Amino acid sequence: MTGERSVDVAAGSGTLHVALLGGFSVRVGSRAVPGPWRLRKSKTLVKLLALADGHRAHRDVLAGVLWPGLGPSAAANNLHQVMHAARRALASDRPPSADALCLRDDVVILWPDGDLIVDAGVFAAAAQWALRSGSVEDYGAALKLYAGELLPEDRYADWAAPHRERLTALHEALTAGQARALLECRRPGEAVALLEPLAADRPNDEPLHRVLMEALDQAGRRWDALDVYERLCRVLDEEYAAAPEAQIAPKARSERNAAFGSGERMVM
Repeated sequence: MTGERSVDVAAGSGTLHVALLGGFSVRVGSRAVPGPWRLRKSKTLVKLLALADGHRAHRDVLAGVLWPGLGPSAAANNLHQVMHAARRALASDRPPSADALCLRDDVVILWPDGDLIVDAGVFAAAAQWALRSGSVEDYGAALKLYAGELLPEDRYADWAAPHRERLTALHEALTAGQARALLECRRPGEAVALLEPLAADRPNDEPLHRVLMEALDQAGRRWDALDVYERLCRVLDEEYAAAPEAQIAPKARSERNAAFGSGERMVM
């Protein structure tokens, strides 16, 4: 049996796992791919394909991202070198296989003949399912799959920004949805724990703060709910010279008036 044939069998029998949330890592079956890659752009190529629909992209699209402004001939030569380096990285200490990363009809495909699992895709699918079902359990399961920001090492890369924004928005929608589901189950403490960190990151998000206020009120934390309302008022006034929507303000004001009217006082 030739060395090439043995690698083809190994590549075909192992599932490629690509982690993008919270940082980049790759595993083939149970074998972790070592962190250092000979060419940085070979790692970027794998990231691009892992995020692409069908884990494939036209060579010209990839060249435009990896080497903007470079001529077609030079870009094509660079792409072949980067693909070879990526195959070597995925093979680790084994001979590289062309089946790991191939070029078919000018389209570059990652792991075309084997199973490929990308954590960002698994999270997105679970998130969509949870948002449809509205189940506390489904929300919780999806949130557990979110290991962190997409590719923090590529935070300022233009190609990663749309994917990061999409996944961040999904995570925020899950958090808010889980909180609402918990409130329906009369579990306000858990809802508050979910919402407070998100509200701190999104100080001008009215709908989010509305749910947080409701959770705090349901948890019996009236003064904390009023504090949230007043912080939101300050932020909206400073940033937009605006006030919260009308349906928020009357409830908060009536809560405050009722508290003072009943003789309660705020403990500082």
